[in-house]
Amino acid sequence: MTRTRLANDIFLLRFDTQYELASTFLRIQEHYESSRFRKRVFSLEDYMDWYAAEYGAFTYFEDWSGFNVPSTALAPFYRGEFDPLLKKEARLLALFSAGAPAVLRDWHIRAESDRHNRGDAGGGSPHSWAPGGRVSSCACSPTPARPSGLLLRHPILRWWC
Repeated sequence: MTRTRLANDIFLLRFDTQYELASTFLRIQEHYESSRFRKRVFSLEDYMDWYAAEYGAFTYFEDWSGFNVPSTALAPFYRGEFDPLLKKEARLLALFSAGAPAVLRDWHIRAESDRHNRGDAGGGSPHSWAPGGRVSSCACSPTPARPSGLLLRHPILRWWC
């Protein structure tokens, strides 16, 4: 996992594999945004069982190739609500050494695997944001049953899913 600062308040994390990416962000993303798991503490096993029952198989690591979360999504992980952390989650939190107080500021993490078809911060992206900030067509949210619905107001993140 590598970290690049794209702007004062945007970090890009790149992972070698889609598996490493999705397994690192699963609980962070789903605690932040999932209609079923939002603001709930849950284990990886709990989520895997639910996902397999809901979609016929556990394919999350293949289904999700990108994540975009605000710093506040990390707060419950810094506070110890998800104890124990997965090793991958702990490694992610360690990348932002300022720790828990820093999540109170407004900044964002954009994460993708090297396998993900992406543009760069200066040249645009093959993905697009629809008016109002909703993802319109993006590998980051490939299943119609799980539209992102994430509303963003940042000028870079608005067009980069």
